[in-house]
Amino acid sequence: MSVVDVLLVSTASLGVWLVVQSVPTPLAPPLRDRVEPYLGRPEAVWRDDVASGLSAAWLPRWILSLAETAARRVAWVTGGDGSAQRRLDALGPEHTVEQFRLEQVGWGVASAVLGGLLLFLRGNSVENWIPGLLLVGLAAGAGVLARDHALTRAVQRRKERMQAELPTIIEMLAMAVGAGASFTAALERVRGVGQGVVAVEITRVLDDTRVGLPLVPSLQRLAARNELNEVTRFVDAVVVAIERGTPLADVLVAQAADAREAARRALIEAGGRKEIGMMVPVVFLVLPLSVLFVLFPGFYGLSLGS
Repeated sequence: MSVVDVLLVSTASLGVWLVVQSVPTPLAPPLRDRVEPYLGRPEAVWRDDVASGLSAAWLPRWILSLAETAARRVAWVTGGDGSAQRRLDALGPEHTVEQFRLEQVGWGVASAVLGGLLLFLRGNSVENWIPGLLLVGLAAGAGVLARDHALTRAVQRRKERMQAELPTIIEMLAMAVGAGASFTAALERVRGVGQGVVAVEITRVLDDTRVGLPLVPSLQRLAARNELNEVTRFVDAVVVAIERGTPLADVLVAQAADAREAARRALIEAGGRKEIGMMVPVVFLVLPLSVLFVLFPGFYGLSLGS
């Protein structure tokens, strides 16, 4: 055995030992059970198993603990929970960071299993186990990143729906306020008859006011968690009108017109992007076939003449 072989075996043994040490044993009680007797409010420190996205009814506790540990490792590798928390807040209160991290772990494990299965079906030899492990690791990382990308796409689609629904909701608020209702009563009425993403956000605003938060901070939280320019302008205009006593109906009518114009501009921009996308099959498929049909008879005639 050469020195290089000894170093490789020692490094591999050390890595296996570190992995085994980090895996929680199924016989030892988890940290939550050891800490709970000394805490007056354990729910402030630990979330329930259902809230974390896994149920202990069909999974052993050591698998739950291992999944939560892997979720914390994924959060550390991806740079923390700040960005994920902002995007999940935009989707709604039913989405938690713990559940999202566990879903990332699940996507990574599924991708790694799929990558290992493909390598097995290809019949890779035992000598190529190091490239195989690297490919499995890359597959796991791709699964984690794919779940993050899916979250970003879900938030983007929600913003697009909100941008399309906002002008109608503002017009309904303007009609309710113009009929003599207060802004909170108008929100209640629109929440009762409206459907969609904006109606859900109005429900969240009203829930915040019911627990004691004033209306202005509730509206500002609405703008902060959605990060949409049209929503921010609407909230700023309403807040200024409430604080300065400006007639709210006129402000809402103007905001509805601005939202309609913003939606029209977004539709024109989307049409321009679709037009560019439609040019790709024309340039790379239809046009070459047309040129081929035009030139083929000439080339065929030349071949016959020669």
